[in-house]
Amino acid sequence: MRPHVFSAWWETRQLETKMNILLIGCGKMGGALLRQWLYNIGYRFTVASPTATGLPVGIKHVTKATQLSSAEFDMVLIAIKP
Repeated sequence: MRPHVFSAWWETRQLETKMNILLIGCGKMGGALLRQWLYNIGYRFTVASPTATGLPVGIKHVTKATQLSSAEFDMVLIAIKP
């Protein structure tokens, strides 16, 4: 798929559905990613981090993996130090 065709497809998909994203870790890197993505209203976020504080309104926060047992995500991003 050519880049401009993919871009048009992606924009259409974003308007049709909300992407459900799991962000594992929300320190400096994860927090920076989250702040930028909040400008896109097509995303719903869940943050999995035992220490995340000061998350924006509307962001679901879990501290344990067991809290995600029945959740489904379109994308999972790992934002932790190796």
